[in-house]
Amino acid sequence: MKLFLIRHAETVDNVAQRLAGITDSPLTNHGALQITRLGRYFASQNIKFSHIFSSDLSRAVLTAEGLSAHQPELSPLLLPSLRERDFGSFEGQMWHSTWESSIVPKQPESEASMRQRADTFLTDYLLPLLLAGDEAGDEAVVAVVSHGLLLRSLWRALFACFPSRDVRIVGDADISAFNPFWANTGYLEVLIRPKLSPSVGDPDMPVLGGYSLQVLGVNTRAHLANLQLLAAVSLHPRIDNGLAKTPQMGWNTYNHYSCSPNEAIVRSNAKALVDLGLSALGYRYVTTDCGWSVADRLPNGTLTWNETLFPSGFPAMGRYLHGLGLLFGVYEDSGIKMCGTDHAGSLYHEGQDAQTFAEWGADALKYDNCYSDNATNYPNVNYEPSTSPSPRYQIMSSALSRVGRPILFQICEWGIDFPALWAPALGNSWRIGNDIIPAWRTIFRTLNQAVPNTDFAGPGHWPDLDMLFVGNGVFSVPEEQTHFSLWAILKSPLTIGAALKDDVTSINQASLEVLKQKDVIGFNQDSLGVSASLKRRWSDEGYEVWSGPLSGNRTVVAVINWRNESRDLTLDLPDVGLQYAQVVRNIWGNTVASDVRTSYTATVAGHGTMLLELQGTVQSGLYPANVFANSTGGQKTTFQSVYAATTSANYMLAISFSRPSTETVTITTSSGQTVSTSGKSTQIALTAGSNTITIQHTTPIESIQITPPTGTYYANTVFNVTGSAQHTTCGSGCSPVGSKIGYLSPNSNAYTSIPATTPGSKYLAIDYINNDVAFSSTWGWGSNSRNLTVSVNDGAPVRLEVPLSGRHSELYSPGKGWWDTATLGVLTSGWKKGQNKVVFGNEGGQNGFQTYAADFVGVRVWD
Repeated sequence: MKLFLIRHAETVDNVAQRLAGITDSPLTNHGALQITRLGRYFASQNIKFSHIFSSDLSRAVLTAEGLSAHQPELSPLLLPSLRERDFGSFEGQMWHSTWESSIVPKQPESEASMRQRADTFLTDYLLPLLLAGDEAGDEAVVAVVSHGLLLRSLWRALFACFPSRDVRIVGDADISAFNPFWANTGYLEVLIRPKLSPSVGDPDMPVLGGYSLQVLGVNTRAHLANLQLLAAVSLHPRIDNGLAKTPQMGWNTYNHYSCSPNEAIVRSNAKALVDLGLSALGYRYVTTDCGWSVADRLPNGTLTWNETLFPSGFPAMGRYLHGLGLLFGVYEDSGIKMCGTDHAGSLYHEGQDAQTFAEWGADALKYDNCYSDNATNYPNVNYEPSTSPSPRYQIMSSALSRVGRPILFQICEWGIDFPALWAPALGNSWRIGNDIIPAWRTIFRTLNQAVPNTDFAGPGHWPDLDMLFVGNGVFSVPEEQTHFSLWAILKSPLTIGAALKDDVTSINQASLEVLKQKDVIGFNQDSLGVSASLKRRWSDEGYEVWSGPLSGNRTVVAVINWRNESRDLTLDLPDVGLQYAQVVRNIWGNTVASDVRTSYTATVAGHGTMLLELQGTVQSGLYPANVFANSTGGQKTTFQSVYAATTSANYMLAISFSRPSTETVTITTSSGQTVSTSGKSTQIALTAGSNTITIQHTTPIESIQITPPTGTYYANTVFNVTGSAQHTTCGSGCSPVGSKIGYLSPNSNAYTSIPATTPGSKYLAIDYINNDVAFSSTWGWGSNSRNLTVSVNDGAPVRLEVPLSGRHSELYSPGKGWWDTATLGVLTSGWKKGQNKVVFGNEGGQNGFQTYAADFVGVRVWD
């Protein structure tokens, strides 16, 4: 037997000098290069492995896949027993600080346990291979890919099997063979052969007393010769296949045909993409989803298609699509079967399948997450798998990178392990949550889950809100416009899920016009590549505002009408950071307004959206006199449409004159306040809403700048609790105070007294936490939101349905998702000068809302 004990490639935690025993740490770019070099080197030396064993941690799996890439018929056997040592509470800490620390780590794996794992692997796998090979006359060539400490334990266990006289150090291998060290992708090479005259009859003879051990190399790294370390190693690697610089667009079979596609369906819909002018607008990826394959692979392990459903075959399908100027998308699964079928999945065949897809001419792979959890006997769908899906996606990502053809990689793990934290390094898009369903409520659920994902969008890696239901006869036209608008401005891939044209169905003209709306497509494909984000939500009133930047100093805004009734809705420009727009284009209203100051009002259909493009904008708080002011004889200037988010006497007014001036001016506000000042700035009082400011002066005024009060922050710790509500500390989370109030049921609350300098309405910026992710409840009424109410001086409560804030999975980072803070603002009334009773709770929770409110961290009162 020739045996290679190989350490995994370089990871982010290796570079950062953090302990990452059982923690999955992504590879650095340099680590990916090491894997490529390692695989090529063994191939160049004509070393063909008969067996590859690997730890099931992703850094080892990817390294092992680098070896099997040159032997596509061979897949690594992944074994949890080959994992690195569990460092317990020291996981993730700097390794040098743990050396110096007197603290004993909590629940680390013992040396004895690690030795036992090594002994078990040796007994169950290596020794049987050695003995079986000798009996058959075949020499096994075995690679074991693992981690530094486990490899050392395994080596010592193996070494102990030989009499010392039968161990020989060969060539450049030195005395370190007895206590070796492994660098990243370094390997120890040994040769185990039967002795010509084995000793017999010695009861104390080691297990392999009839064999000799030759150590041919220790920490060998010939494959890294001339490989220069990058000047700055990336700790946040990104997939770099040159694809999806803007979100991908296309068509997929699933939403209309489920797992029952066929060749005629795909071809007719693909042709319709061209004939209807959709491909010319960017819809080019055509993906056949689940149902195209069969249960069994070919004798050589290769995937194949269902010849009854696809008689021409998949390579022919690729050629047909390419002939239409389209791109060929395939579907597979990271488990042992495809979702909803008994068709073969890619688990343990990733390298072979990636090569097959490339040979078929595939341009994209949608990679699903069913039948993947061994610990629970591979169920079709498992929302609580025993391990994170990320390693399986790392394996396929690595395999795709080696096939010599750029293939768009669409990660579809349903948001199980908050993929935004790791998927951008592996794929071009990632599904943020569970499937879209044919019901209007699915839009609200999906947007609530999108909120913590929007920051992660960017060229080459996009959050995927799932396929479009536009044209499937599920939504009204205004609902389809809302659906399409929000998917577009949140930079989701735009994948049509409707039947465009088949033997019985053609898409209706109204839905087709939605899908072809060039402005909306332009927002999605904008070169800036920045997602819109949630700005304001009025839950009781039933509308909300999303906004984001576009190239060319433009801004896109969506005001969603959640009520199923047509009504006028108003956008206050300061809610999206603006004060003025030279041009406002109402996309679905097909109107254009000029010189829009502070607010814009339009009629919005029930469940529809006011989708706006704002051009020539001025930032909020800045009021140019030539736009907002009326002058009287040059001595008095009145600024109109001055916006105030809150009632306060603590606004700052700064005046910009057309030339230097030290004159005294008199300022009168619509709240009745009059002040005189000889400076350029002064404190003034404004009332929440629209105000006027009149200034008596001599020198011409160019503009004024209004700065709102910063307010005062009140942490949850100053609130008293009743009923089930509890104060909880959060370790490093629950920013900015490290604690929160949870378990706010309808019969409990958190209350305190807060002073105000003026009466009226106050804007509150509420810090909350919600990680109540809807997985199985997707098909029912799961909303990804939680209720939270606030009342002032026993007045009517203002209710917010707050979206998700969590950026960690409760399965693999327990508690951390309930430490992730987000902020949402609300305007409250009933404040009086002096002390005010402020109560946070879950009023209405007993009427169909959640049992518990969102957790409450603190509130900033703008006074």
